[in-house]
Amino acid sequence: MPRGVPRVQNVEVPGAVEAEAPEAQSLPPDVQAMVDAAVAMALKQDRRSRMLQAEANTHLPSHDEALSQVNSDPKRRSVLSKEGWVVTNKPVVKGRDSEGFARE
Repeated sequence: MPRGVPRVQNVEVPGAVEAEAPEAQSLPPDVQAMVDAAVAMALKQDRRSRMLQAEANTHLPSHDEALSQVNSDPKRRSVLSKEGWVVTNKPVVKGRDSEGFARE
């Protein structure tokens, strides 16, 4: 297609009839009950995972605390900080400064 020619966004087919939206169609009561139960279970699992994630984040050290833990550990193991950074003793990639940003 040559540049500058706009693409067709909506294609109209003569004689085609629009179907009803899936939300507008009603389901049999037993199927609707299964769908509602599945949605409720998914929401419950999502809520639980969010609570567990928030609880796990409260136990993580701040960036400065993680850095002091790494420096005091004789094996120099990496530590995950509350901000989501993995704090290491030495830079993972050469050419980065102490803050983790690339040097010019």
